[in-house]
Amino acid sequence: MSDNANTPETVEEQQEAQQPQRKKTKYDEKMERRAAQKKKEKRDETVFTVCGIAIILLLVAFIAYFPIRSFVTLNKSVCTVAGEKVTRVEFDYYYNNIKNNYLDSYSSYLSYFGINDASDVDTASYDGALTFKDYFEEQTIQQIRQSRGLLAELTAAGFSADTESEYKEYLENLQDAVKQANVSEKEFYQTNFGEFATESRLEPIVKESILVNAYYEEKIKEFLPSDDEVNTYYEENKADYDVVTYRLLSVEAELPTEPTELADEGAAVDESGNYTPNDAEVAAAMEAAKAEAEEAEKTVATEGELHEKEKSSTASYYTRDWLFDEARQAGDTAVLENTVSNLYYVVEFESRIRDDAPTYDFRLIMTQQDNGEAIKQEFAGAGASEDAFLDLVKKYSVEKNTEGGLYEGQDASMINEEIDAWLSDASRKTGDVESFYLAEGGVTYVFYFVASNKPGWFLDIRNMKQNDQATEYLQQVADSVDFADPEGNLAFVELRAQQEAEAAAEGAE
Repeated sequence: MSDNANTPETVEEQQEAQQPQRKKTKYDEKMERRAAQKKKEKRDETVFTVCGIAIILLLVAFIAYFPIRSFVTLNKSVCTVAGEKVTRVEFDYYYNNIKNNYLDSYSSYLSYFGINDASDVDTASYDGALTFKDYFEEQTIQQIRQSRGLLAELTAAGFSADTESEYKEYLENLQDAVKQANVSEKEFYQTNFGEFATESRLEPIVKESILVNAYYEEKIKEFLPSDDEVNTYYEENKADYDVVTYRLLSVEAELPTEPTELADEGAAVDESGNYTPNDAEVAAAMEAAKAEAEEAEKTVATEGELHEKEKSSTASYYTRDWLFDEARQAGDTAVLENTVSNLYYVVEFESRIRDDAPTYDFRLIMTQQDNGEAIKQEFAGAGASEDAFLDLVKKYSVEKNTEGGLYEGQDASMINEEIDAWLSDASRKTGDVESFYLAEGGVTYVFYFVASNKPGWFLDIRNMKQNDQATEYLQQVADSVDFADPEGNLAFVELRAQQEAEAAAEGAE
């Protein structure tokens, strides 16, 4: 190769160089421009092809990001319980159940805590250290630990239960809820159970919960106290379970609505027409009310409002101690002061007893139309058995909070006198059915009588002691199951640790 860059390289080039140069015509220039344009087009085509491939790859990556994100989220553990990961779907299922149940149960009080809608739980304070979100997450972990612990127990015990039929019923109830909510199934699942919840993803979680609950229901039967234990507890806590009958009058102090001779200097009615009396004016009004109450004490036995079979838990704070004093005798009267509401109670004691009236177990269909007789006829035509009534509960009852419409341990003072009289009739027997239409509310009640039950005080004590034992048992189960939050996903863990450290420091001081 020649060192001269302008020297022709090939034989063809050398021959071409030796040819005499002719003058370019306009045609030659046109053809050269066309050749150059084709070369440019070919180069651009290559560039566009490469860029197109790159854009397509970016689009594929962008589209694939969402299922990949879902896959990563679904398979990434929130924490570990019993050495096994807790997925986002499982955690969200328990979390949303706990949160929604809490918000439903305490809906009338939530505004006091700064909760006006579900999103406020993220910031509203639960106990000064934890937000409501933190608290719900803490309870979620507690429930998952209990569930894992119970699952290990029932597996070791060889316990089994039919989860399929109950799961089918669960799905049927859920579909009814979807229809009532008037949303898509996908939206319902995500709203109520979490962002990634679907029927197929929740199925193993729900079935496991059904199995665990079946085991727990069998287990707590072991915690039922004996009759002797119940009676012993009653003897030690009579005031909590006895009922009193008494008469009551209230005498309110007439507080001044404008300044009196006892008013502070310069006191006046405000721009809204209201006047706030001082302590001296209030005391004078209370003294006058007391004198009136003492006079009313003479007639309270005949003019006082009758309160029958009232428990201490429902009696007024200001009258409770007096009414349930062991020294109380029939005919005793008293004038009791309420300084908060500026009034006096005039009370006459009649009796205190242990109410041994039986309670009742029954199944109930509640509808919002006058169709009780038609349901009774359908019941008779279906064989008049308890199973037939259960089918009618599913078909007609708008009340879905009980299993098979079963109510246990109900006293005969639940709705109205006619129903109460039917329940407490001495001739009442298992299988009796009756319907009652309450025109005022437009509601029909169809009752299936199951059996008489123990008195209310007995059931209250038995249930309380059983629940205490069950609560202690569940706590032991949860404590036996390891929990770890290695990635720090749950803020309550550190917050509780800080609380404990502060408490320990204060104790040391």
